[in-house]
Amino acid sequence: MRKLAIDFVRAPAGRRVGLALLVAGLTASAGAIGYFSKLERTKAALESRAHAGVPYGKGSRSGGSVENERLRSRIAATTAVMSALNRPWEQLFADVESAGTSDIGLLGLEPDPRRAEVRISGEARDGTALSEYITALESTSSLKRVSLSQHELVPGQNQGALRFVLVGTWMGVRR
Repeated sequence: MRKLAIDFVRAPAGRRVGLALLVAGLTASAGAIGYFSKLERTKAALESRAHAGVPYGKGSRSGGSVENERLRSRIAATTAVMSALNRPWEQLFADVESAGTSDIGLLGLEPDPRRAEVRISGEARDGTALSEYITALESTSSLKRVSLSQHELVPGQNQGALRFVLVGTWMGVRR
């Protein structure tokens, strides 16, 4: 008879995979935080250079003008990235998720921060479920004035199933 080898001390493979995923996630988070802080420093440096006397607008057509254009474009790009990162994304996603029920299936979420609007597309079991979902969305802190933009009956589904598009005002976003 062959000897059976049982090792109760060694960690199972699933634990190693989980640990590897944890390390990868922490590394990605650290990289994102580092990139964000680099953007902050770049923005601050560019703004301080701009306010230190680098002329904007009219000026000579020499290399200084080209430098001003580059500086302005970098400031604009950095400002756009920073404002996109500073929007209340987590609150919006949490509110849309918490308002949903088993009678609602979300198909898409399209935030438009420039217009302070959010388009939500999905399917509802019936008109009552859709009406309750709209009411639940309006009671959240991040969406107001939610209205039905489009709707249609879903062919081949339960009688009364609806495909819809809602549009709401995204609160907390400056235009």
